[in-house]
Amino acid sequence: MRRPTRGLAILLCLLAVGACVSPMDAREAQSRASARMAKYCGNYCGSYRVTGAQRMEGRWLVDFDSQARKFAVAVNDNGNTTVTAWDKR
Repeated sequence: MRRPTRGLAILLCLLAVGACVSPMDAREAQSRASARMAKYCGNYCGSYRVTGAQRMEGRWLVDFDSQARKFAVAVNDNGNTTVTAWDKR
């Protein structure tokens, strides 16, 4: 009886690890981008909102819009993020 239980435990562990390695989806990219924007802006940027997210060459590009600026956050598959800002005219 120990063998099937051990096999089941190994299978569950493999499934749990497999879920961690799965590709990033739009929701996770937006979550990471929002956290990065909060760190980047603090209270300086005012309110902002997500206006879109698209997959581009191994990373997600998440767009934000505020009253004075537009922002783009690149979220790489490894979790690294880069913020770019443009003034509105």
